[in-house]
Amino acid sequence: MSVRNADEVEAAIAGGAAIIDVKEPGRGPMGAATPDTISTVIEAVAGRRPVTAAAGELVDADRPLLSQLSELPLSAIKLGLANQSDRWPALWADRVPESATDRFVPVAYADHAAARSPRPKTVFQSAAATGCGAIVIDTWQKHPPAPSLVTATGREELAGLLDEARSNGLVPMLAGRLDEADLTLIRRIAARRDVPAIAGVRGAACDGGRNGRILRSRVERLVAALRNTPRAVVF
Repeated sequence: MSVRNADEVEAAIAGGAAIIDVKEPGRGPMGAATPDTISTVIEAVAGRRPVTAAAGELVDADRPLLSQLSELPLSAIKLGLANQSDRWPALWADRVPESATDRFVPVAYADHAAARSPRPKTVFQSAAATGCGAIVIDTWQKHPPAPSLVTATGREELAGLLDEARSNGLVPMLAGRLDEADLTLIRRIAARRDVPAIAGVRGAACDGGRNGRILRSRVERLVAALRNTPRAVVF
C-alpha cells in the first residue's frame, strides 16, 4: 500500500497491507518522497511490514539521493523508465549504487508510448541481465480517464507479461490505478500460473483519489479481493 507519510501507516497496516510503499503522488507516477519522510514512515512501521519506496524516474535520478536511499532499511527502491530508450541499463549502472543493486527495481510502463519508455518485454530482458530480481509493471498515466493496468493491457497480454517476467527470473509486481475488480482478475490470473499476486494500490484506497487520504475500510476491501490466493500481497 503506497503511503505518502507516516500518518497513513496505521490505516494501511490495520487494513491488511502486506508491504508499505512510500510515494509522493503529487510528484508523478513514481514520485519520490523526501528521505526524511521515508525515514519517518520506516519508524512508524517499526518492523511490522517490509518498506519499499519510489525514487522517481531514472532519467531524473540524483545519484547522491539514490545513495542516501540505499542506506535506509528499504526492501526495494523503484525507479521508473519514462523518457528512456532500450539503452537504459547504461544509465542504471551509472546511477544506481553498486552495493545496493539487488534492491533497486525498474518500473516497466505498460503505456510505454505515453511514457516514452521501452516496451515491458524488452525491459524484462535487460533487467535480468543487470542483476535485478524483480520488476514493477505499472502505468505512467495516473489520472482519469487513463485506464488501469488491467484495462490498458487486457487479460491475455497481462498474463503474457507475467509469464515473460517469470521466464526472465523476475518477480513481477503489478500497479497502475488498480481497483477491486482488477485485483480479483489478477488473483485469478496469478493462481492459474502459480505466480505471486503482488499488487500495488493507492488511489482506490484513498478518500478522494491518489492525492487523498488512505482509509482502513478501503484497504480491507482491496486486500479481500486477493484473499485465498497463494503468496498474495498488497503494497
